[in-house]
Formats: sequence, C-alpha cells, structure tokens
Amino acid sequence: MNTAAKHATPTLTTLATVLFSTLLFAGLVSRADAASWESWQVPAVAQASSWCCMVWEQGSKARASDCNLDAPHTGFSSDREHVSGHEQSVRIYVKRDQGKAVDVRVYGSACPVRTQAELIDLGPRSGADSVRSLDALRTLGTLKRERIMAAIGAHSDPSALQQLSLDSRSPDAQTRRDALFWIAQLQGERGRDVILAALAVERSADVRKHAVFALSQLPGELATQTLIALLEQRTQPRDVRAEALFWLSQQESAAAQTYLASVLDPQ
Repeated sequence: MNTAAKHATPTLTTLATVLFSTLLFAGLVSRADAASWESWQVPAVAQASSWCCMVWEQGSKARASDCNLDAPHTGFSSDREHVSGHEQSVRIYVKRDQGKAVDVRVYGSACPVRTQAELIDLGPRSGADSVRSLDALRTLGTLKRERIMAAIGAHSDPSALQQLSLDSRSPDAQTRRDALFWIAQLQGERGRDVILAALAVERSADVRKHAVFALSQLPGELATQTLIALLEQRTQPRDVRAEALFWLSQQESAAAQTYLASVLDPQ
C-alpha cells in the first residue's frame, strides 16, 4: 500500500463511522433485525432531570429503582426526595424492532436502566436535533403520541416548547390536550403564555376545560396567580371561569385561600 493510501484509510473509516451513526440516529439504517434500544443524552428542564422508576414499599414509602426497559412502561417519579442528584439532562431511549421504532422512554441521565436487548449509546445530542428526530418518529404511526410529547417536553431547548406550541393548535383535539398537559408539566413559566394563547382561541369546551386544568399544574405560586387572573377576566367564557374557580379551590397556597375567602365572604 502506498503512503497516500495509508493516510487515507483512517480518514475514510472515520467518515464511514460518523455517517453510519448519523443514519442510525435518524432511523434510516439498523444494526440488526433483532430488537435494540438506541439512547442519547440531551439538556433537560429541571422537572425532568430527576425522572426515574420507583418501588413502593409497605407504608407507602418509595425508593428509587432501576428502570426495566423490557417491562411495560408504568410511569416514573420525579420526586427529588427519592431520586438523588440534580442532573440537568435526560436520556432518550428509542426501541427499534426489525428496524422500526416501536417504543420511546425518557429518564434522568443518572437513572439506571436494564434490558436484555442491545443498548446502543449514541452519545450526547443537541436539543434541537433531538426534538426534530422525535417529532419525525410520529409520522411512523408506531409510537404512542403522548410518549413522544413527554420526551419532547423534557428538552430545555426552545424548539421543544415551539413544537408543543404547534401541537396545541393541532386539528386533533386529543393532540391539543396532550400538548397542553406536557407544556404545563415541564415547561413551567415560559409555557404559561402558550397555554393561555391556546385557551383564547380554543373552540372545544372539553379542551378549554383541560387547558384550565393544565394551568392548575403550573409550578408553585404560578398556578394560583394564573387561575386568579382568569377569574378576574370578566370577558372569559363562563365555563373557563367556573373551571378556574374549581381548580383554585384545590390549591393549598395561602394566596388561593385568601382569594376564595374574599369571594365567599366579601367585606
């Protein structure tokens, strides 16, 4: 082999490896026909960075446990009392069977997982690239929509909220409901305006009801403040204000109780 060929071989090998990794991540190729999990890490919102599986013990006590990717998805906990650490990242897991994406999970990056299938670590990815890839998986029709939305919502990249905002205007009512839920659960204060904007143009009474519920799930005092603001807006539809009053009554904050007292017993 001549000197030029010796120097060219590593370069071509490296390029081939990078190309294959990119195609694998995009779902355009598969390593094998057997089922496998592909995983990558992305920066996350604080609410998602502690997601992991829990084992409930006697006395309603819970302890953190590893997540079995081979078992049916039964949810997770983000209770920081039971999950140590505060890693601002999550790992996305996409299961492929016969080359097709069939499941998606998302856990905090420090959460241990186990599986009998091959686990392929694709390394760190940018949030924007990850959101685009997850959104593309929806067109396959083999994954549950709400799972993909949860995974997208866990991203701290602005493109995550942008995508969920688009979903909140979907022609499909269930898609709008799911989007509003995950915006409130994961996007916090920056998601409030998106929910309010969607509520303002929503024609479905059922989805409006769900939007107010989503606002009640905003973190801390933000939920109370937002619900009170809705009640004070006399131009809001009656059903919206009634729903806001109900969910305000479920808030435990002092501000909520003070406002309700003023409504029930005005001076």
